[in-house]
Amino acid sequence: MFKSYDQLYLHYCQKNGLRPHFVSTSRGLKGFWIGSPSARYIVINFHGGGFAMDATAPYLDFWPRIQKSLASADIETAWFHCTYTLTPHAAYPTQFEEAVEALRYIVEDLGRSPSQILLAGDSAGANLCLAVLSHLTHPSDGVPELIIKEPIRGVILMSPWVSFHHTGRV
Repeated sequence: MFKSYDQLYLHYCQKNGLRPHFVSTSRGLKGFWIGSPSARYIVINFHGGGFAMDATAPYLDFWPRIQKSLASADIETAWFHCTYTLTPHAAYPTQFEEAVEALRYIVEDLGRSPSQILLAGDSAGANLCLAVLSHLTHPSDGVPELIIKEPIRGVILMSPWVSFHHTGRV
């Protein structure tokens, strides 16, 4: 049986001597931090897995290596990992709504400038990054609008899942 993303995070923190920092908001957002929320740049990360599977241990080890590499170049980052609700507990667009709430949490609750925020994701997580970007310029019905006053710093897309059609065509 696979461990949940939260369980993997607890193990990661124990292994690396870190204090776990979980977040849960009244708007349904859940996630955790690696690094200080006061870091110069914030990366909001959405894992892949087709909205049905949690991240795996190697995935959780990957991003901190990137974070350490950036730190060695004097680029201070903190990573907020959104632990969106998986199917069958919730169907899409719940995951999209939670992704919007992740950005809202960083901008509104923490007061961070969008110019200090990057979105990152792989596969279905990259799909969430693109959905959030689209929502910023063309708000989706039924999802609370999020207005930011400047562009976000950037987006990291790894093997993005860009279509729900499975025709084999690109």
